[in-house]
Amino acid sequence: ALRLGSAAVNICYTACGRLHGAYGFNAQLWDIAGGLAIASQAGCKVYTRINPKTFTVDYIVGAPTVATELNLFFKDEGVYNE
Repeated sequence: ALRLGSAAVNICYTACGRLHGAYGFNAQLWDIAGGLAIASQAGCKVYTRINPKTFTVDYIVGAPTVATELNLFFKDEGVYNE
């Protein structure tokens, strides 16, 4: 997995087609909110889960087929459950 050091950059690169998908766990909402809005408007599928205890966000973003496959993979592995 390619990690560019910024969740927002990973998400925006996905929104513009430079990456096929991006995901992250325990991200701070203020670090990813803008990127998620951009990706959603660009036509990406966005999955999110908010942890109410820590107020962090798990997210999956990508082209609809890629994001769906990542979501299913993480569900099968027991890592991410939407």
